[in-house]
Formats: sequence, structure tokens, C-alpha cells
Amino acid sequence: TEEILALYSSADPRFFSFLDQAIASLQGPVASAVALMNPEAVIVGGRFPPAVVRHVVEHLEASNPYTGNVPDLPQPRIVAAELADMEAGLVGAALIPLHYFFNPENDLYRTAVEQAESIATGT
Repeated sequence: TEEILALYSSADPRFFSFLDQAIASLQGPVASAVALMNPEAVIVGGRFPPAVVRHVVEHLEASNPYTGNVPDLPQPRIVAAELADMEAGLVGAALIPLHYFFNPENDLYRTAVEQAESIATGT
């Protein structure tokens, strides 16, 4: 991470060429994900230092990867992740069972609520 930050800070043209290629390679997948899922935000993160992630976010957003895909689809914000490194993946993995069991749109959740209400009302 320190080496990457040093390359970024030194404005090494080879590193910025790499970043430009990485940003260009993200445009298609981001546009596809937005068209399929219509998210409110696209969160960019990873193991790069925060300054590099912010650079990627700014340039990805400026490239407007959604142009022409689905004109009426609202464009989500592109933001830098707030959790560092692997934390986001760990938090996401930990939330899967909570989402599964406590999502109001889940049949298991509705069944549990209905049973609790039935017990509470005696019906």
C-alpha cells in the first residue's frame, strides 16, 4: 500500500497509465450492474490507499459510464468505500444471515411475524 501511495504521490506516468486502464475496464461492468440492479450508489473500494480510490471514483464518475445504456434510469452516485481493505467484505458476509432472516420481504420473516401475532392475539 505504501508503494502504491508513493507511485501515486510521485505522479509516475506508468502508474497513471495503469489507473486509466483500470478505470476504463470498470466502465462496462459498472454500467451493466447499474442497468440490471438500479442501485442508489456504486461503492468503489479495495486495497488501494484512500487517495487512489478517490482518484478512481472521480475519474469513473467523470467518464459517465451510463451514457446510452438506459436513458431513463436514474444515475447512481459513485462513492469511495468507507471501510478499509477486507473489512467491507467481512461486514457484508456477516450481514447476509441478518438480511435473510430479518428482511420483511422474506417469507420466513413474514411467517415468523404472523406466528408471533397469532400467539399474541390468541388466534
